[in-house]
Amino acid sequence: MHPYRKLASVLVAIAIPLGTVAGLASSSPAWAKSHNKAASGVLSCNGTGGSITFKTPLTPNGTATEKKTTVSASFGTCTANGASVTVSKLTVKLVAAPGGLASCKAFASNTASDGLTITVKYAGGISPSTVKFAAGSITANIGVSTVGFTASGGTVTGSYAGSATFGAQLSSTSSMALISCIGGTGSVSSLQISGGSSSI
Repeated sequence: MHPYRKLASVLVAIAIPLGTVAGLASSSPAWAKSHNKAASGVLSCNGTGGSITFKTPLTPNGTATEKKTTVSASFGTCTANGASVTVSKLTVKLVAAPGGLASCKAFASNTASDGLTITVKYAGGISPSTVKFAAGSITANIGVSTVGFTASGGTVTGSYAGSATFGAQLSSTSSMALISCIGGTGSVSSLQISGGSSSI
């Protein structure tokens, strides 16, 4: 074989697997993650859902210190800049004030001293958002038969950077359970979130 033809065939043999490797690299999750882009604008979400779980059940006059409060939530339907946005994962961390008693009264009154950190991950190549509400940003709204929580003055870094608000409404069953416990009857180990709206 002519030397030049032999060299050309060797180069082709090398190029094919290299092209295959490059294709695999470009489709890998790590590659995709590194190419996520920060989105701008305002993200508006309706239909908050989830739950609040207490490791130490709340009682009317609780004597034990609340050890851990876990919040799991979803944003529901979200839009930004006139288009639908898919939230793939939402992580909520309640930054509780230290020393709170595991009582329904304390939970309702101490909420105003708590902070909130929310991490939002999106589908479609959008970089995550980190939303932080400082201690004192949360308000408990307790009515005759309804209970809701709102947080304002939050800050957003990453996608949709700017300010934020967060709202969560308890289900009717959970609202009545908490209200009854505050009034001196029953106990609460978890609360269901069945509505609310947020903006980041």
